[in-house]
Amino acid sequence: MKRKKKKKKKRRKKKKRKKKTMMMVMMMVVMVMMIMVMVMVMMMMMIFIKKSSGLGQHMAKGIVTARLNKPTELVSVNKTVCNDKVEWHYNHTGETSKLCLTYGPNTNKSIGYCQGRGQFHCQNNSLVFYSVTLNDAGVYMERIISADTGYITTINITLKVIAPPQITSLSINSTQSALIITCEVGGENVSSMWLKDGQALQQNDQQVLQNMNKTLMVHEPTGRDCGNYTCLASGDGGTAEAHLNINGKTQNSLDLANCPI
Repeated sequence: MKRKKKKKKKRRKKKKRKKKTMMMVMMMVVMVMMIMVMVMVMMMMMIFIKKSSGLGQHMAKGIVTARLNKPTELVSVNKTVCNDKVEWHYNHTGETSKLCLTYGPNTNKSIGYCQGRGQFHCQNNSLVFYSVTLNDAGVYMERIISADTGYITTINITLKVIAPPQITSLSINSTQSALIITCEVGGENVSSMWLKDGQALQQNDQQVLQNMNKTLMVHEPTGRDCGNYTCLASGDGGTAEAHLNINGKTQNSLDLANCPI
């Protein structure tokens, strides 16, 4: 009898524990669901407040690189905005922001800086410049005002304009035993190379390149070293070249004997 009573008590205790556990699990599930509902409600309220107050999102875009005197297209968000109101503002380094262009369903006007220099295409939301200059470099801010909700989207695009390298001078000097040809080059990320009579010049013991290939030194020159020398500069913005013809007579009384006629 005693054993039976003990077994019954154990069963009751187990049942009570199960009930408590189930109750706790159910309460936790209900709490999680309530939290999820509250989060969703808060998110919906924030979206509604943004739309109704005209607050917009700000997206910092990357750098657009353009070549000097070439057409360039700035695309912030590739979508149709033909029914919206659009404004483009321009900020050159260290200057006050200027109104570049305004667009609406019934107007497409270039104002101020961008007047006559480019065109806005609402079909893909792009601002196209016919030919960029160094003064076009800067930050362009686009504001899109939705015709349906009044929601404002603000987007920044940084435009970098790169120019081809410039060869500022190509000069020749000589000593009693060497020719020294110097090519002065300006620009960013520029590399230089030399050609003789249209062929790439190979460096050896007689022909030595110095000063990051800007200087060509020809030791003990002979008539075989006469010809047309080309300094070729290459960079991100393109190439530039300058030519120098050596016909046998140089400065400092160095004569190249047997120079071909």
